[in-house]
Amino acid sequence: MALPGRAGENLMSLVIEDAGFSPDMEVDKLRLEVILEVSNIVIGACMGQFSSLLETSISYNPPNVFLYQITSDRFREHIRAKGSEALLIFTKFTEQERAVTGYLFFFLSDRCLDWVYSEVDRFLELNT
Repeated sequence: MALPGRAGENLMSLVIEDAGFSPDMEVDKLRLEVILEVSNIVIGACMGQFSSLLETSISYNPPNVFLYQITSDRFREHIRAKGSEALLIFTKFTEQERAVTGYLFFFLSDRCLDWVYSEVDRFLELNT
């Protein structure tokens, strides 16, 4: 999950402070834990919807969180090094008047991407 600017701190605030929870943990570790947990929830929801829509089973690896700035050059290097493509999903978390926006990236290998295309083709054939 990519959270621009201070979005990580804002997300932590939405999840923790508003619930009245004050954990005994350093701020960087807490931010990492919040981002990991929210990422797991969002990924699970997205994968669950894809799986349901395509009427198939999907497995995935747990998310990675990097607490440093990633530039587009670094991002491209990562995709090329993995020999994969990226699927981008825009996310927005809202609580009353506050909102946190970010991006969720799924890195798909060529094999996985071929599978996704074949599942989409199968879905379209069954539903047309």
